[in-house]
Amino acid sequence: MIFTKLTSECCWICGTNEGLSGEHKIKKSDLKKTPDNLPGILKGYKGQEKPIQGLNSKLLKFDNSICATCNNQKTQQADRSYDEFRDHSTEKIMSILNKTADAIDIAEVSDFNNAGRLELARYFAKHIGCQIDHNKFPIPCRLSRFVNREIDKACVSVKIRLAPWLWQDSLTGDLRPLNGVGGIVLVFTGNVISLPSYYQTAYMTGGLQFIVTMKLNKLEALDIWIYHSIRMGKAKPEISNERAKHLGFPFDN
Repeated sequence: MIFTKLTSECCWICGTNEGLSGEHKIKKSDLKKTPDNLPGILKGYKGQEKPIQGLNSKLLKFDNSICATCNNQKTQQADRSYDEFRDHSTEKIMSILNKTADAIDIAEVSDFNNAGRLELARYFAKHIGCQIDHNKFPIPCRLSRFVNREIDKACVSVKIRLAPWLWQDSLTGDLRPLNGVGGIVLVFTGNVISLPSYYQTAYMTGGLQFIVTMKLNKLEALDIWIYHSIRMGKAKPEISNERAKHLGFPFDN
């Protein structure tokens, strides 16, 4: 089996259908660091606005797609690694990024050993998996197995850059960090036959943008092309790369 079963009624990590909950799109610990943004407004890319009343608002979460065991036990070590990284590496990251406009690999600024980097990768794997599920795209089984601790080969890469946008306080005029989440992008490459190459998503918090990428292997790419091409026709960008970058899509690889 190459992809997990496409259903919103089971945990995409382990497959159970009991006690599902929604993961925060931006980690709750990050949201707590920017209290000026809440209560606030959720603004979609088409300009629509919805009020956010608090940190547990459904607007701040993905669909219910992770069971309690996976969320509270199996992925807690990964969550703690992310919190530790954010608490101890932000100053170092900012000092590097203030000297360049390019995105840098997270490994360049992480002081973790190999085990710590693996747990950090699992956190970002969980994030992109929830994003893929939220948009009803097929989730590669190896992503689920990695998050579920069945395999130890990381299948995602992460880059960081300064957030491309800030928000302006209407009262003081000050520019402040923006919390923002992108959707999932499935990038197609190839000259003769355009095959899906990788999934990518991004989110902004604390003045940083995290770009998470999962490259597809040949079997996954062909499986999507053969069995999911009609259902996922909307996934192929109908805009130029220049226009995409202007809109803020990462497309970094």
